[in-house]
Amino acid sequence: MHSPLESPHKPKRQPPGRRIVILTALSVAAALTFATGASAAAKAKAAPKPVDLSVFSPGTNDVAGTNGSGFVIDLALTARNKAANGFLSAEAGYKPLFNNPTSPTFQPGTNGGAPGLVVLLSTTPDTPGTPFHGPNTNLAGLFQINGVGSVRGGLTQTWNTWQVGKAGFGSGPSVLTAYVVKGTAPAVVPATRLEVISNTVKVPFTITAPPAQAAAAPAPANATLKVAKGAALGDLLVDANGRTLYLFEQDQGTRTACTGGCLMTWPPYQPAGAPTVGAGLDPTKVGTVNGQLTYAGHLLYSFSGDRNPGDVNGAAIPSFDAVSPSGAPLHVG
Repeated sequence: MHSPLESPHKPKRQPPGRRIVILTALSVAAALTFATGASAAAKAKAAPKPVDLSVFSPGTNDVAGTNGSGFVIDLALTARNKAANGFLSAEAGYKPLFNNPTSPTFQPGTNGGAPGLVVLLSTTPDTPGTPFHGPNTNLAGLFQINGVGSVRGGLTQTWNTWQVGKAGFGSGPSVLTAYVVKGTAPAVVPATRLEVISNTVKVPFTITAPPAQAAAAPAPANATLKVAKGAALGDLLVDANGRTLYLFEQDQGTRTACTGGCLMTWPPYQPAGAPTVGAGLDPTKVGTVNGQLTYAGHLLYSFSGDRNPGDVNGAAIPSFDAVSPSGAPLHVG
């Protein structure tokens, strides 16, 4: 008999052990789902790039070249599958090319036969006034040989070679870094914002040092021939006291045409002792004829009408010119 207050359908409580088993099963299922998703994401992230880059030279830990040059950087780019052939196609700018070292295209920057190629050397110097801007300078434009072919069942492959024939890329331990970007690689490579379409290869090796060069002797402070910067004419020759020196256009080589009264106005420059030159001048261009100094084959004169160092009044006189460090005439008017 049931009590009037007791329901005959009262649910039974689950034993504690059964609830634990259910929760554990749910946790395992959630963990497996998360792990499966994470694994898929990791595989997607690790998917290979469409282009495979291989470096054949230099090898790891090689000692390359002699006196800082005479070594080869040799590499190849290969499409990983036929769908990736387009990245190395003629439409993308990849083509056979011989880049003549005497051509204006032979300089750091974009490779004319492999426009997406990036090649860096950690020892590249930063040289103001040149295309070399330190280790981020793209050296792919210096590759002389670029070939294109088909391998392994129709996969496109390029061969790219640089014969380093001149020192200037640093010496000692260096790291070669090479990869390919989509489109055209820049001359100076930024750290970010490039779409890389290949693996990145880094090769540590050593570049031999160029022979030590003897330090140039410092120019004497009291040189008999120096360079000064004129306000109107730029760099020009001056004497030991900074006064402008001139050439006479009517002279026949080192045979003077200035005689008589001309010598009163244009006295020959005849410094005592052996001539010495200051910085920026070629000592091989200096000589003397009967005690008169010559430069680049020109007899040198001063002008009585110049009152102070820096005056170039004589350069406005017909047939007389100031002289540049190269020996060229400089005239006013």
